Amino acid sequence: MAYDEARFFASVRVSIFGGRLRAAQLAGTRTILAGCRKAIAGSFTGRRLADFFGAQREDWEGARAIINGSDRARLGAGHARAFHRALVAARIEPARVR
Repeated sequence: MAYDEARFFASVRVSIFGGRLRAAQLAGTRTILAGCRKAIAGSFTGRRLADFFGAQREDWEGARAIINGSDRARLGAGHARAFHRALVAARIEPARVR
């Protein structure tokens, strides 16, 4: 198959499946955001983000209780710290805890 033909078929495939792919990406994003909102509000375990983070407090390992038990809390805290550092490095202000 010639390069131009391959490029044409690739573009057709993208245009055919593009709408479905975009819908799946948006649905995934909505699911993640809904989970974040529930975690912030304390909907999963009754423990809210504000219970662990504030002006005078950062409890990265204890924050695991927002979602579930304390198993592998240190690992989760490491991931959270790394993500927070990346946000700060990118100069994206983390949302304020209400």
